[in-house]
Parts: sequence; structure tokens; C-alpha cells
Amino acid sequence: PRNVLKLFYRILLRRCKLVLADTEAHVDYSSKISGVPKSKFKSLPVGTDESIFKPAPKEYKQAGNNGQQSDFRVFYYGSMLGLHGLDVVMDAALKLKDQPIEFVFAGGGQQAKQAIAEYQGKGAKITHHEWIEYSDLPKFAYRSQLTLGGPFGVSAQAKRVITGKTYQFLACQTPVLIGQNLTSGLFIDKQNCLSIPLGDAHALADKVIWAQQHPAQLKSIAAAGRELYDQNFSSSALATQMANLLKTIT
Repeated sequence: PRNVLKLFYRILLRRCKLVLADTEAHVDYSSKISGVPKSKFKSLPVGTDESIFKPAPKEYKQAGNNGQQSDFRVFYYGSMLGLHGLDVVMDAALKLKDQPIEFVFAGGGQQAKQAIAEYQGKGAKITHHEWIEYSDLPKFAYRSQLTLGGPFGVSAQAKRVITGKTYQFLACQTPVLIGQNLTSGLFIDKQNCLSIPLGDAHALADKVIWAQQHPAQLKSIAAAGRELYDQNFSSSALATQMANLLKTIT
């Protein structure tokens, strides 16, 4: 059955004039596994909902680090799939248990809940919300000094994606920390983001400490991140890219 589905999938792709993937890494991978020429594929980022994810309103402008080290919060949310690297983030939180830094997690199933509770028991400063409303995600980002976009896992999938939360945090103009992979060429460490190698909890912990100690640079990084979003991932930028792609098949 699997081979039949693969053949059917290949036939469908060959009948298309254009196949969209979210990253160039997925273009390469999809072409390879399907046997469909790469010329059939084009990449188009997914962006995010700009009616929800946007720079902080005025009442949040002063919600950043006010000079008190104990105020440093790191926000991380998601379904906690393997590619996201929950274990890497928790290991980093444990390494920083003696620092005045709080990790705020949201999401994940029962397995993630149990793993987080285990790390909390070891002393990691993690506050876990099992669920928050989608529309409330920006509020958590605004109230944090650093957001984690990831991915931080080491799976094959982790090497080929820009996570949805990364687009969201860029759109919110909050400083975001990502994992370096095949798709992260536009992201420049300490310029428009913070970045670390995949699967490296020690590097993640070190970069969080750097962020805590450089609040002024974080503000500049956040602004540059929003500029990166506007130029490459915003609705208007994607509309232009889509229009150009459609011209190639008409």
C-alpha cells in the first residue's frame, strides 16, 4: 500500500504545473523522494496571521527587562514534537537553574507534561501552561525578554523547516532564538535573531545568558527581525512572490 500511495503521489505531482513547498530544503527533499524534477517545485514561506501577530501595543512597550535580573523570562510554546527539541530546551533550563531566569512553556501533551514536571523536580525554573488561547500567544511573547523559535531537535525534519512560531515572533518584533539549519540562511546571529547549532543545550544556555546580559542589543535584534519579516515573510512580500510564481505558469 505504501508503494501504491507513493506512486499515486508522484503521478499527482507530475500533473501539476507548479508545486509549492515552504522552504528550499523541502523543495530538494520532495524532488528527491518523489522523482519529480526540481523545476516543478518552488518555495514560498508560510508567514503568519498578521491580525494577531504584530508589534506590541503601547501598553506593552515597557514590559521588557527593566534592569532587574529576576525579570528575565524566556517563552517557548508548541506541540513539543521531536523536531522542536523540548529535551534540549529543558536541559538548558536545568543548566540555568541557579540563574534568575524563568522559562515559560505552553502546550504539549501528557508525555511533555511529565517530562517538564521531572525537570521542575530537579530545580529547573520552568512554568508550564498546558494550554493557552492562540490569540493570547503574542501577550506571552510581549511579556518575555526572549522567545524561542527553534527548531532545536536533530531530526531530518528539524533541518528543513522554519517553524511557524519563528514567523510569529518576528512579526511580534520580539527577539527570537532559532536553531541553525538548512533553511536559516537569512537569519544572522546577533543581528536579526539569536541562533545556535541544533541539539546543543549548552549553546542554548549560553545564548540565553548572553541575551540576559545584553538587553539593549536584544531591542535592536528584535527590530531587525521585524524588518526581516517585512521584507521576506509578510503578507505583502508573499503576495509579490506568489504573483511572480504565477507568471511562470501562465
